[in-house]
Amino acid sequence: MAQARTRDRPDKAEEPPRVVRHLSRTAAFSELVLDHMDRPPPMMSMQSNCGDVVNAMRERHASSALITDDNADITGIVTEQDVARHITYQLADTTRIERIMSTPV
Repeated sequence: MAQARTRDRPDKAEEPPRVVRHLSRTAAFSELVLDHMDRPPPMMSMQSNCGDVVNAMRERHASSALITDDNADITGIVTEQDVARHITYQLADTTRIERIMSTPV
């Protein structure tokens, strides 16, 4: 009997196995989103430039970054879609992130 061939591919960074939990319809409303998140998104200052924010997102394998003011209050969010629409091939890496972040949060 022939064995199925598997394609060799580079292994991703070692990540802990995901735990899948099944909830009742009402139990889902009594839990926090934070309880189901893998990692917290990077938090960056409004004075950060676009290049720094994109690098922080890449390093954490995050799809977004939270932007904070001088008091560490969240004032905006930058998502992969923001990066694709505004930064890629359009803005310099040194552009301040407050120019493209979505606000209010």
